[in-house]
Amino acid sequence: MNSITSEFAAEFSEAPRAAPGEKADGGFAAQYPLRILIAEDNYINRRLLLLLLQNLGYEATATENGRECLEAVLAGSYDIVLSDINMPEMNGIECTIQIRRAGLDLPIIAVTASFPEMTREQCLDSGMNGYMTKPVNVTEIKRVLRETALRKWMESANRVALGV
Repeated sequence: MNSITSEFAAEFSEAPRAAPGEKADGGFAAQYPLRILIAEDNYINRRLLLLLLQNLGYEATATENGRECLEAVLAGSYDIVLSDINMPEMNGIECTIQIRRAGLDLPIIAVTASFPEMTREQCLDSGMNGYMTKPVNVTEIKRVLRETALRKWMESANRVALGV
């Protein structure tokens, strides 16, 4: 292994560190429990997102393209999808359209490196609930996950109150 490879391996062997002013804590997932699915074709981006979520206490599931993501959503029970846009086989926008056609309303958040206005509109028009730009920071991901967990809790409380 050469020195560049060694540095790269060492850099990605630990969970991402929080930026100054941001706090990543393993108890976050206990406070805001969620089943998270990631759709990301780039190994490094996928690994970084998994490690960031692990640092918050989550054990997320990851897929490598939109087709795998769609299959996982249809077969499993997830509370949120964090999806790249540009992926092979099926992109994030088409995957979202297919998830919505299946009648599922779980939150789907675009996670993309660049966000031209047209892409933003396409994401929202396809049924995505929001977006984050890469690199994802701890503060932003915690905000999205907190909102999702609170929404889930409110929906559950409403079902109980209505006797459903």
